[in-house]
Amino acid sequence: MRVLLLVLFASLTTPAFVRAGALTLPKREHPFLFADAKTIARAKARAQRYPWAKTQLDGIVRGADKIVKASLNVPDEPGQWSHHYVCKKCGARLRHSKGKHVCGKCSETYTGWPYDQVVITRVHNGNWANVRALGLAYALTGNEAYAAKAREILLAYADKYLTYPLHDKRGKLSRSAGRVFAQTLNEGVGIIGVAWGYDLIYNSPCLSADDRRKIESRFLRAVVETIRRHDAGISNWQSWHNAGMAAVGFCLQDAKIVSDAINGKSGLRFQFAKSILPDGFWYEGTAAYHYYALSAIRWAAEAAHAAGINVYDNAAHKSLYTAPIEYVFPDLRFPAVNDSNVFPITGQHGLYELAYARFGDPKFLTVARHGKRNSLEALLWGPDELPPPPTLALASKDFKGLGAAVLRQGSGKDQTYVHLDYGPHGGGHGHPDKLTIILFALGRQLEPDPSRLAYAAPLHGSWYRQTFAHNTVCVDAKNQRSTKGKLTLFSSQPGLAIAQAECNTAYAGVKMRRTVAVTDSYVIDVFAVDGDKAHTYDWTYHNFGQLKPGLSTTVRTEPLGKGNGYQHMTDISQTQTADTWSADFKQPGANVRLTMLGAPDTALYFGMGMSENPPQLCPMVAVRRKMKRTTFISVIEPYPDKPIVSGLESIAVTGGDGALALSVTRGSDRDLFLIADRAGRDREFGGVKTRARACLVHVRGNKPVKTIRVD
Repeated sequence: MRVLLLVLFASLTTPAFVRAGALTLPKREHPFLFADAKTIARAKARAQRYPWAKTQLDGIVRGADKIVKASLNVPDEPGQWSHHYVCKKCGARLRHSKGKHVCGKCSETYTGWPYDQVVITRVHNGNWANVRALGLAYALTGNEAYAAKAREILLAYADKYLTYPLHDKRGKLSRSAGRVFAQTLNEGVGIIGVAWGYDLIYNSPCLSADDRRKIESRFLRAVVETIRRHDAGISNWQSWHNAGMAAVGFCLQDAKIVSDAINGKSGLRFQFAKSILPDGFWYEGTAAYHYYALSAIRWAAEAAHAAGINVYDNAAHKSLYTAPIEYVFPDLRFPAVNDSNVFPITGQHGLYELAYARFGDPKFLTVARHGKRNSLEALLWGPDELPPPPTLALASKDFKGLGAAVLRQGSGKDQTYVHLDYGPHGGGHGHPDKLTIILFALGRQLEPDPSRLAYAAPLHGSWYRQTFAHNTVCVDAKNQRSTKGKLTLFSSQPGLAIAQAECNTAYAGVKMRRTVAVTDSYVIDVFAVDGDKAHTYDWTYHNFGQLKPGLSTTVRTEPLGKGNGYQHMTDISQTQTADTWSADFKQPGANVRLTMLGAPDTALYFGMGMSENPPQLCPMVAVRRKMKRTTFISVIEPYPDKPIVSGLESIAVTGGDGALALSVTRGSDRDLFLIADRAGRDREFGGVKTRARACLVHVRGNKPVKTIRVD
């Protein structure tokens, strides 16, 4: 069948994301939205030949049987925002018990609005999801009981949908207000499965022509009109708006709705052009929202693909799948940058089954094969058998769009990984943490980003989104501005991976520059701050384990500050020193020694911060200096049993023009390290002559045995 399109499917070289004119969609017989009769037949045949496919089909049928047996509950009241369902005291999620809402961590109890309404949201979510589940079971078995139950749900919402008032997460009328849910976002998410389920049962004898008219006009189209009220532009919300409208538009063969979803002002092609960074990441700079947006994009893309519209020839589209594979920790989890949690890329195996089927790129097998074919994507769209994946060699890389330098040394799960954030803020989900670092080594995350909580949790704002909660520098106990920096050096070779970044706009009148060098056994961290006047600089470091300061301290009975996260540092002990000092963070098989070069007027604060979701205590150190300019110079050494770094000192540089040189003692050997602003000048440090911009020299006795240069 030919697909006749005017403007809609224009190349991105033309302004394709303006509203399209007339279009003609192909005439098709249901089901066709995401899986046609041929696809369903292939899935049924697979279940006869492959145990993994039979397991999938049997699970779909068992789930549908439970839905059929249960009585339908369609609440008379709409639902509320799921992020409300969090303890205001400690930030942990709540659980519903006998009409009350109880914190699973501290047992605080809540009643009434909005907690009751979040539970109602779960009921609505379940009902909408059940339409898809029943539709799939009907398509795969032909059992009319499944279609009849789906019809019951669809007609119930056709009767009630427009009776639910428009309301947002505050219970008010706004552009983002939904009807069944508190956000147009959630209406977009939910209606995809509803439209698919309807498509799958469309030809069932249980549906009359009147039923179809009622479901389509009072429910499916009504949801589209709710969503249309809120054009979210460059936003993950709009990804779900587009996907929801595409599902309904293609299902109903409505060319105007499809045009808006794919080629409209903020449609799918607009997002390909405007919402994806040059390195392939979603613009919000966080793995969680990258996949949240991609999970929506895949539905809009698949609905178009099923109609003969090729959106898989778009390079930006493909890059959404490719970029994350090169970014992950050595254990294939993501760092919790901005509003995100640590989570494994392998959990996205279903998406990568689909990506491999559409793009054919062997790299996607690296993730797809982790799922053991236990996904709907494998059953319906993946190949009969997945070939072996290529060898995954994770290397250092500068993600220029994301603004993150990832430095790696070693290989396998014990590879050392450092993430340096220098790039764009990340929009509404960004954190004020420019030049922060994250460390993974010895098979686990050691120096974490704080992660995030449910957004209604007070702790999310008062700790997780504060500069003090990150591994960077706070100036005058204030948060950084929402800004970006720039990378000024990046190099990676065996034995030395190095990056340098700077930011002059995080604080007025303060220049910040951080150099991070990853060697085969430790990390060198040089953080320079230069102010227009004297400031209070707090260098912060968070690390899992039991904190053991290497010097005497006294208990501090008051917090370091009253706001901006300082109020949440607890169990504080303190001291002052001008000498080089060290502290250990102890945990079985993955210890860290932090050694910092001494400097005058240095105050040290050891205590507890928080990390992860739900919150757990995480030891931290704040190093404070009050002056116009200073440089925090440290060595961070992960070690399984005993540390080998026993000394750190600054050494003179001749011809240095501001270059910095260090000597790191490890056992009977020494490492000499130099970092300068530029290459090409004759310099000498520790008896070594070089014209390099950066240089690492391994010295045994008094003899250099290995030199690594960065020109």
